[in-house]
Amino acid sequence: MEEKTAEAEALLENSEATSESLAAMIEELNAAWTVRIMTGDVNKNGKITVADATMIQLYCVGMLAETAEFDEAVANTNGDDGVDVADATEIQKYVVGIIDILAPAKLS
Repeated sequence: MEEKTAEAEALLENSEATSESLAAMIEELNAAWTVRIMTGDVNKNGKITVADATMIQLYCVGMLAETAEFDEAVANTNGDDGVDVADATEIQKYVVGIIDILAPAKLS
């Protein structure tokens, strides 16, 4: 991101910059800042692991720390209408290679 910011600053200082080049840079900066939402990445570390399954299990039994952020749309890995231990099982199956895809997040 620092590299894109430096490029944008250089472009702004360039007196010959066109509106097209500025618009393209804005598009690139927006893309760099876009948050990627990955179904199953419950702890939002960029990976799907058993730690995500454990977080779902803790949520299901009411033992997830109140300070933990929990996004039900990301945790709903089987595409049904709620979050339960079946979603944790889907992650476990994904991690060991039994399945190769999780249901897409239903964002509201």
